[in-house]
Amino acid sequence: MTEDATPNEGIPRAGETIDGKYKVVRDLAEGGMGAILLATDLSTGEHVAIKVMLPAAIQIEGAVTRFEREARAAAGILSEHVVRIFHVGELQNGAPFMVMEYLEGKDLSDLVGPEKSLSVAEAADYVLQTCEAMAEAHKGGIVHRDLKPSNLFLAEREKGPKIIKVLDFGISKFSADSAIVGKEGVALTATSMMMGSPLYMSPEQVRSAKNVDRRSDIWSLGVILYELLSGRLPFEADNPGAVCAMIVADAAVPLRWMKKDLPESLEKVVMRCLAKEPAERYQDVAELAAALRPFASNVGHVAAAQAVKTMENASGILPTLHAAPIKLDLSARAMAAPMSKATMAATPNARRTPSSLPPPPNSTPPPANHLPKKERHFGRNLVLLMIFGGLGFGAWKFRAPIAAKVESETADELAKMSSSETNAPDADSTSLMSPINLDAAVATTGFEIA
Repeated sequence: MTEDATPNEGIPRAGETIDGKYKVVRDLAEGGMGAILLATDLSTGEHVAIKVMLPAAIQIEGAVTRFEREARAAAGILSEHVVRIFHVGELQNGAPFMVMEYLEGKDLSDLVGPEKSLSVAEAADYVLQTCEAMAEAHKGGIVHRDLKPSNLFLAEREKGPKIIKVLDFGISKFSADSAIVGKEGVALTATSMMMGSPLYMSPEQVRSAKNVDRRSDIWSLGVILYELLSGRLPFEADNPGAVCAMIVADAAVPLRWMKKDLPESLEKVVMRCLAKEPAERYQDVAELAAALRPFASNVGHVAAAQAVKTMENASGILPTLHAAPIKLDLSARAMAAPMSKATMAATPNARRTPSSLPPPPNSTPPPANHLPKKERHFGRNLVLLMIFGGLGFGAWKFRAPIAAKVESETADELAKMSSSETNAPDADSTSLMSPINLDAAVATTGFEIA
């Protein structure tokens, strides 16, 4: 909204005072749910930003709850990378407001697009600063559920480099044992409706906003990093429903298809964040920070170290939102719509392959000779082992009886030859052991004697 635009009815105008403490200077922005005003804190003389809910929005179911959730979550997270909340109250017309630190700069959505992207170090630095903020949130049992470039504000400072500030905890989820909001905050998240921005939602969040844990934020950080590096998104379609179907069913377009000059090791970091199964992603922001740190500048190194330290200190007290992996049943999934024409033009090979599609309902299993070589060799070797094993067992089992029979019959034959020797005149003793006698023994037994 411009400075000279007419403010919405019910929103304090320039010159008015809110709660007797804050004097409105001008409007900063306005949306369908509320407005953000620039004001002066009369006690300090410093500028603050005041977010005010529109009177009409108060009637929308869940709107006030979301506003309260945002205030409580942001106020409870102690990080320089989360916008600070100074005060929460109500206007005379009943509309809630919150007083926040005033930020100058722009959000990351203004920095990326199909024709523009960030350097590797810049992208890594911004995501690592976000990791530092989310480490504090996750430590306190809060899952953001709406991480996206427009909620990451790149704020300018009088001294030092620009800094990332995480905004809008309006649909964040609190665990039952959250150290920040306590058990009172649980009722604020008891919903299964779809919440968040489809382009950045994890597969489990697409199915149920309630059934997520901190690994859902890991997915969103992966999408953000993908977009910052390439200017494109891993899932693009013509409508939100098609995007959601692709997120659940299709593999993400490989990052280096979008930008070939990126390191392969960096692509692996991003694509691991986008694993369909939560158990296959980084399990917390500390793991992601450690993997992303080599690609960052010194600013990112500091943020990575802080994220790791925060999660290490949370060991043993970190709330477990979903200890078991969230299994995704893809057997009954909806078929994903084709990618948008723009994406297909940019990535001609980015399409579903037959192997990624479910088998036909009445399909039969492939014949045995279509099994992988290792499986075929294993089966063949097993059969041969059984055959030779059986032969060996049989030879061992019948070896003793056969040997005894041969020995007995050979002894009888030798006795006969001994009897013949006494009756034969001047017979040479060696002739009595002629091969004929042995052959007779062999013929009798049916076995060859070595």
